[in-house]
Amino acid sequence: MSRDPLVPESLQWLESEPGGSEWLERLPALIADSTRTWGLALGEPFPANVAFVAPATTSSGAEVVLKINYPHPESEHEGAAMRHWNGRGAAMLLDEDAGLRALLLERCRPGGRLWDEPERGATETMIEVFAMLWERPAPKGEFQSLAQAAGTWAVHLAGAFERAGGPFEPELLAEALAFVASVRAPDPTDVVLHQDLHGGNVLKRGAGWVAIDPKPLA
Repeated sequence: MSRDPLVPESLQWLESEPGGSEWLERLPALIADSTRTWGLALGEPFPANVAFVAPATTSSGAEVVLKINYPHPESEHEGAAMRHWNGRGAAMLLDEDAGLRALLLERCRPGGRLWDEPERGATETMIEVFAMLWERPAPKGEFQSLAQAAGTWAVHLAGAFERAGGPFEPELLAEALAFVASVRAPDPTDVVLHQDLHGGNVLKRGAGWVAIDPKPLA
């Protein structure tokens, strides 16, 4: 099926995902609504594969990033996580339209990725980013807990193992399920977890480094 030129090639794989085709059809309208709401002039989209992400300029000349998430449970509370961190260890959320799944984010400059840095220094930097993200307890009840997510993973693992015809030793599956079951119950000291923290999701901002794309849990 031909797509609007606004829809990047990197998102075409969503055709095969539940609701993906419909979302891709709606995406040009979501982009238009977002740019109109925030008065944006868009640049060339970044090659993201689970969201529309593009640099933009506001009517006042500020450099920002527009992100429109594919409606997947992992991205549902991304805006809440970015608000919680408030620029500390993560890019600053400037505004959000939850109905559109659209986020307006600061543009990190110079914007280099952590995984392009020498490994030893990058590892130390990642530890510093973790420490900043974990400074404050998670807001009560705002995020899915790790224990809840682990229950979903257990069902998925067992079902996928059956559907694939048992592609490896059952003992490995049993070990994985036992590990997942060992996750403790939610606790008031829980922090907001970044489920996808790797060097491509940590960007240079000024003299420091900040995370993006959190897929948050408590």
